[in-house]
Amino acid sequence: MGKPDPSQAATGLSVVVVVPSGAAEDGDALCERLRALASALAPGDELVVGDSGLPVGVRRWLRRAGHRVVPSSLAAGDAAARLAPALHTSAEREAGTRPARAQRRAGRERRARDDGPGVPLVLSGQFFSHRSMGKVSCNLLRALRSLGYVVYGLGHGDEVGRELVDELPLRQGVVEESCLLLYEPIHGRGSRYLAAVDVIDSFHVSRADIAKQSRLDAFFALSEFSCREFIRRGVPSEVVKPLQLGVDTRVYRPTDSSIDIGPLTTWENAPPPSPRAFRFLHGGFLQERKGTLDLLDAYLAEFTATDDVELVIKAVHDAWGRDLKALVAERCERPSAPRVAYLNGVLCEHDLVRLYSSANCVVQPSRLEGYGLVPLEAMACGVPCIITDYSGPRDYAHAGNALLVPCREEPAVSSIGDEIPNGITWAVPEQGALRNAMRRVASDAGLRAELRRSGLVTARAFSWERAAMQLVTGLGERGIRIRRRGRPARGHVTIAVPVYNGKDDLERLAESLRSRTTHADYDVVVLDDGSTDGTEALVHHLAAGWPELTVLGARDHGAAPIGVPAAKNILAASARGEWLCYLDCDIEITQTDWLEALIDTYIDGISAPKLLFPDGRIQSAGGMLEANGLPMRHRGQGEPDCPQYDVPREVVYAPGACHFLRTELLRHVRWNEAIERTYFDDGDFCYRARALGEHIWYRPEATLVHHQGSFQRAAGEATIS
Repeated sequence: MGKPDPSQAATGLSVVVVVPSGAAEDGDALCERLRALASALAPGDELVVGDSGLPVGVRRWLRRAGHRVVPSSLAAGDAAARLAPALHTSAEREAGTRPARAQRRAGRERRARDDGPGVPLVLSGQFFSHRSMGKVSCNLLRALRSLGYVVYGLGHGDEVGRELVDELPLRQGVVEESCLLLYEPIHGRGSRYLAAVDVIDSFHVSRADIAKQSRLDAFFALSEFSCREFIRRGVPSEVVKPLQLGVDTRVYRPTDSSIDIGPLTTWENAPPPSPRAFRFLHGGFLQERKGTLDLLDAYLAEFTATDDVELVIKAVHDAWGRDLKALVAERCERPSAPRVAYLNGVLCEHDLVRLYSSANCVVQPSRLEGYGLVPLEAMACGVPCIITDYSGPRDYAHAGNALLVPCREEPAVSSIGDEIPNGITWAVPEQGALRNAMRRVASDAGLRAELRRSGLVTARAFSWERAAMQLVTGLGERGIRIRRRGRPARGHVTIAVPVYNGKDDLERLAESLRSRTTHADYDVVVLDDGSTDGTEALVHHLAAGWPELTVLGARDHGAAPIGVPAAKNILAASARGEWLCYLDCDIEITQTDWLEALIDTYIDGISAPKLLFPDGRIQSAGGMLEANGLPMRHRGQGEPDCPQYDVPREVVYAPGACHFLRTELLRHVRWNEAIERTYFDDGDFCYRARALGEHIWYRPEATLVHHQGSFQRAAGEATIS
């Protein structure tokens, strides 16, 4: 019997076959048995095979023949809900049909037509691993998809994750026409572009490793420190891009829920733990570079059994994680030693959050850390941190949110048998400084409160969406544009325009808005701050023939001009839709889909378009600071509009000529009315947003012209540009 014809489906039964791992070893014999079973199917039936280790050839044959392959954990079991992802729906059964491959193919083609230009991104990683790179893979995949990018997950090394992550249509040419992003292993090509992510503490620094990394289209190093080290070892600087990781603050957050670590823990030194003891926590896949023994020596030297303190060492004896239990027990043999707990095992994220929250301080005196997720996750849980002043954690840790321990650099040589390549340098924390930091944090409640507050702010700023955008930006700088999915309905936009003595500018803005804006769902609110040049008459004239325009008068709120910040606060209260766009009156609309571009590329916080002078030169590609922190400046000002300014990126602030944001943000951030004139009010507003964990984005997908003149042309008492 040939392959079932979907058009003849009557009952649409699904025949589920679970292949035990032992039976999957003989691929040829298994293929013959499955082929015989498939030939006996009635028209309209489908074969669903549960995979617990199928050979690649068998899996490829099943898909080529039109059969379904799912993880055995989904195919087995007595709960119908577990079969739902693999089988067609009950509604389809009642209708007597099942989805045909032609229909699915048509759906893919339709989505591809709706998607934007560029190539898909394929993430190859261990999505179901408890290791740090598994966490990175899952969170980047989720964040990229939430931002609307076309991204697939290609699992490797995970028995469960091999097929569950995504039905990656390899035979449809997705990988061949994609950017393939690999984690650590660098092998093969098979794709249009090849990129990789690695970290300096993975020790992939041999000549062969460097040669492979140098041939990539893009190489992402986790942290600025890792970037410098890979470049120092010979990877071309133009290939290397930083990728600063994030933390999901919806998961990692302060909680009062506690975890009982007793059943999993070996306690050194009686008496048993005290519920009031000050708890230091240290954890990870323990290697000598993690500084575990450095920490233990400092703790045992600084505290005794009379101190109501305890140190919990959370270990994972897996992969490169060492079993240090015997070494810990040996160091704790003296009778006067304080309590030490050694906890081994893998915790789910929920229990990990509870473990963080049970601690009073997390101590990670690493000698070498490519990035360091543990302190960042601890900060998100509101736990003060002590960190070595070296390597990856310095991307997010500073003297204001952590106690930084000074250290000395030296060649890395293991005393416990860790394999470390020649030429690796690490930094050994100073014992006296580490002891002092632990004593300070244990005795100073005010210090702990300040570190907690500052750490929470830091964690909010390091989101996975930010990391995903940094990845997309880095690929863009290498000429690799990642495709975006088609967007849903975009929603209503309120365009808010403050004006003072800007009659000619406002007339030009109004004409360009009406004639060159294709997004139809918007309204305009203009606040005139007591102009004396005929602006007020112009505004009312425009409103008479423009139903979308609402006019506000500053004189309704006082006798004198109120200034830019106060005007923008009043305008914010008039916003009617999901989005608000502040425009200066000296802006000219030159791109018809500028609003669509700002909506479709919005991530969080505040977005700023590319601003050009009327002669086409860059007026602002986002706001930056000089090295000394002042004064604020515009990226690219006065330079030609060249490709380097076509790449989106996070910036320090957005120039006030155009701010695009969700109206919801204005419930938490107001303009500072203590700033009387226009200068620096935009930077202050952006910093207030950043303090809440929001980000400021430069989005060159939208381009506007800024005539930049009404403030300077107005009289000396002018307050609005």
